[in-house]
Amino acid sequence: MDAPYSNPDGDINNDAAIDVLDTQLAVNIFLGTETNATLIGRADTRLCNTGYITTQTIATCSNIFLVGWS
Repeated sequence: MDAPYSNPDGDINNDAAIDVLDTQLAVNIFLGTETNATLIGRADTRLCNTGYITTQTIATCSNIFLVGWS
């Protein structure tokens, strides 16, 4: 039996991949143009657990997208 599905850290839009869309969502949340509470909460939980998105969070998401999580 396959392992239960889980989204990787950095997957803000819940599509099971960390890609440019997740990075764009992190930027939009940082700028305040994304107001969807679910996406904001998911970004916080999967990227930083601080309650807000920072430039470091965006860098983390970009690095996961570019080189993978280590």
